Amino acid sequence: MKKHFRLMSILLITLVVAMMSGCGAKGPSDTQGQTDKKPVYLTWATGGTAGTFYGVAGGISKVVKEKNPWLDISIQTGGTSENNRFVGQGDAQLGFTTADCAYFAHVGQREFKQSYPDLRAVISGPLMYQHIFVRADSSIKTINDLKGKRVSIGAPGTLTEIMAKEIFEAYGIQNEVKTERISLSEAVEALKDKRIDAGFHFASPPVPGLLDLATTTGIRLIPIDQAELEKILKKNPTWAPGEMVKGTYQDQNETVNAIASTNIIIVNQSVDPEAVYLITKTIIENTDSIAEVHPSAKEWNKEAATNGAKYIKIPFHPGAEKYLKEIGALK
Repeated sequence: MKKHFRLMSILLITLVVAMMSGCGAKGPSDTQGQTDKKPVYLTWATGGTAGTFYGVAGGISKVVKEKNPWLDISIQTGGTSENNRFVGQGDAQLGFTTADCAYFAHVGQREFKQSYPDLRAVISGPLMYQHIFVRADSSIKTINDLKGKRVSIGAPGTLTEIMAKEIFEAYGIQNEVKTERISLSEAVEALKDKRIDAGFHFASPPVPGLLDLATTTGIRLIPIDQAELEKILKKNPTWAPGEMVKGTYQDQNETVNAIASTNIIIVNQSVDPEAVYLITKTIIENTDSIAEVHPSAKEWNKEAATNGAKYIKIPFHPGAEKYLKEIGALK
């Protein structure tokens, strides 16, 4: 009888331990790392392999995979405008762009010959700024001083060119500037050789080409006056007021008013809401880990998501919207 009781006790203990082991296989920290889900494969349209977008996307995809093994994101090169087309027609599922380009792609206006109604917003990040630069020894101090001058306004169809034309119009000098539509690298060399008097370039500071120009030739940034800035922003609601703080470039002793537009991540509306929710969550809650792959990832944080949301004029993806509302970044 005692042997029978002892045997039953051993069997009961073994059964309880087995049940506890089964229940405890996944702890609270593993809620994102589900391995029993059907794999989801996504492609992310970024920028050139040497650019910030490519590096940040690489960091995000790495951490997303670590937290959610069923989510697999591959990176492809692209560009701000092209990424809207890639994502809008489903050739890529995720992409980097600006709030400005995303809106015009969504409605099919300006540089976009067709609309891409399937574009959805995920999250906003750091601002990009319209740089207006001259040589440090230039007599040009204000935008009005550009009358009659040779000015690079970027390659045709770029946001650099679009913003430059809006600025000229706001100041009423659109017919008095000698514009050249050339790339930043060409503009840098032309300014060094005094073949142009000023240049425009829309990018996240500090811009490598302008850093080089600041150390070799010396540059000065030209600010936008508040009245003209407000006029431009009223006409272009996807643009934002920005400040390039002093010290961004060598010998820049003053903070400069500028036009800006927020970087955003876009997604095709067909992507699984749970996947988009977890990608958004991973970005916001793991900026330090992502920044180990690319330091600029630190700028994709809750503050940027909250501040930039008002400039996004396309619908948010339901998965992203759910998470952003949970953390108070969206109303």
